[in-house]
Order: sequence, then structure tokens, then C-alpha cells
Amino acid sequence: MIRVSRKEKNLKSVRGLIQIMLWFYLALVAALGFATTVLISKHIMKDVSSLEFATIYSILAPIFYLPIFAYFLTKYSIFDVNLIAWIGLTISGITNTAALIISSKAIKEGEVSTVTPLIRTQPLFAAIIGIIALGEAATLT
Repeated sequence: MIRVSRKEKNLKSVRGLIQIMLWFYLALVAALGFATTVLISKHIMKDVSSLEFATIYSILAPIFYLPIFAYFLTKYSIFDVNLIAWIGLTISGITNTAALIISSKAIKEGEVSTVTPLIRTQPLFAAIIGIIALGEAATLT
């Protein structure tokens, strides 16, 4: 029989807690990144229209996504994606662009402290649409 010391048990517990809480820290860092982005956007839009901002953002963002795209392109072929997926991705791109333009306008016109929490309710709407349109079940797990 292998005996595990109390110190080893405590170390395993701490490691487990860190792994369990990792999602929390990652979400916190992402939230900080989004908050910073919104504040910078609000500052920039003092001098440009929300449509100009959304256009410039849409042009510049792919430059930063390109390395990620290049990495996945070496792992997977985009030609293996079926037509339905391409249609879905196209619709998603269109709605995402419209949401970017509309949210940019909302941030420009409103207070960041009011607009941002409302914009970030998107998971609630995704859940509702998932239940209605996709027939998904709502669970807490």
C-alpha cells in the first residue's frame, strides 16, 4: 500500500483548486481586456464616427487574427468545410459586422458604464435563441 503524506495531499488539493479556478482567472483577464477595449473605443470615437470606427476596426482586426488563422491553416484544410458551414459562417460574419456597427454607435452615444453591461448580455440572448431556434435544453451544467 502506498502512503501519501499530508503535504502531498495538500499540494494535490491546491493544484486541483488552481485548475478548477483557472477558468475564473482567464475570464477575469478577458473581461479586463474587453473593458480596456471599450474605453479605448469610446475615446477614439470622440474624433470619428462609429461607422468609421467599425470600418477601421474591421480592416485592422484581421491583421491580428492572421497568425492564428495561419497556424490553423497548417493543421486543417478550409476546403474540408461543407457548404452549410460556409453559409452559417457567412451569416455569422454579417450579423457580427452589424452588431459591431450598432454597438460602436451605442458606445459613442451612451455612457460606457451603462452601454457595456447591456451589450454583454449576449449570452442570455444566445441561450434564448438556442432554445427557440435550435431546440436546445437549458441546463445549469
